[in-house]
Amino acid sequence: MDDSASVAALATQPAPGRPWCVNAAGILLALFPWGAFALALAVSPSDSPLWIALRGGDFTSIAIFVAIAAAFGAVGLAMWRRWRGWHFYAGTAAWLLTAITASVMPRLLWQVAWGLPV
Repeated sequence: MDDSASVAALATQPAPGRPWCVNAAGILLALFPWGAFALALAVSPSDSPLWIALRGGDFTSIAIFVAIAAAFGAVGLAMWRRWRGWHFYAGTAAWLLTAITASVMPRLLWQVAWGLPV
């Protein structure tokens, strides 16, 4: 059986393009922490811990958040630009987000189920 015709047909097909969903995920991962911070600033009341920390000069918490947001921004940029090793960075960010969600969600669901303040 001669498979040279099918091999030649496969060789002439164009390579698949870069999927748009990876670009979208990278852009969202890069922008989401900054949007969440801006939303928290806009929505939180003036007596919230965030505003108290900002007014009191306690920038340690803010610096930690900015460092985490910058790290996720770098991962999003690496995904979007397809830098070398972006699969590793994306996988690490996905596992970190999964671990954070798994650690926060049980408490949140418990509070919602019992009508406690969230």
